[in-house]
Amino acid sequence: AGLIGALLDSPQIAGFCYTQLADTEQEANGLLTAARCPKIDPARFRAMITRASAGIGAEQVDAERAIAERAIADPDPVAEFTAIRAARPDRETASR
Repeated sequence: AGLIGALLDSPQIAGFCYTQLADTEQEANGLLTAARCPKIDPARFRAMITRASAGIGAEQVDAERAIAERAIADPDPVAEFTAIRAARPDRETASR
């Protein structure tokens, strides 16, 4: 949790992308071995990556999760767009 914790604790970083899912012959930074076995307990990894970051408030994280859950439950793109617009402040208005 060291590197992930440092990323999530930084108020300047709002998120990150983990790009190497599995180890390869020349790389050993994956979350899975080359044989696709987890290198870390999946429940522990989930707990590390689902906590709020210092760069985004917990309220915003909860709002985004609610939007995602609604989209999964009802994959209607028009309804999803409407929900996203309703949950997020107008960025142009907010920046003035």
